[in-house]
Amino acid sequence: MGQVSITADVWSNQNCRSFLAMMAHWVARVEGTTALQLKTALIVFHNLCGKHNGKTLAETIVKPLDRAQITVKVCFTQQQSQSHSDISLKVGHFTLDNATNNGMMMRHLEEILRNRDIVFNAVNCKIMCFAHVIDLCGKQVTRHASDMVDSDEDDSHQSDYEAAATDPIACGRDVVQVIRGLGAH
Repeated sequence: MGQVSITADVWSNQNCRSFLAMMAHWVARVEGTTALQLKTALIVFHNLCGKHNGKTLAETIVKPLDRAQITVKVCFTQQQSQSHSDISLKVGHFTLDNATNNGMMMRHLEEILRNRDIVFNAVNCKIMCFAHVIDLCGKQVTRHASDMVDSDEDDSHQSDYEAAATDPIACGRDVVQVIRGLGAH
């Protein structure tokens, strides 16, 4: 019906083999009704070889987009109607972690799509993965809290309550225990 948005991630296993996974997400009409339904499909899961720089990742990512006919539909729509608004509606947003090579990949992808007369804005179409943002924030809080705890010289005389008051990690644990105690699911 409109945009096809993508979530993608690259990671390495314990043997240093790199992998790319990409999911497509779109809204479709439920056949025979006016209802809409969110659809999701795995469009690629494969081993990555070579460099993981932005240019190589963009060239790698555009191939499964072509195979899934996301970019083909866009080009066909442009030839059919000569309407730029239809073109920009097909390739949607990309949800990615905030690795530096992903920013470069989006800029190279913008260039590849522009060369195909597909409107795509790398900055506006990148969404930072919420889970990665929370993870990075949590690491900063933990690092800062650990530095605070390590700088205390002698806290052996503190009660649990006093330790929780000066240690954000202990305070967080207390909050989790209270929530669990409430029986909230």
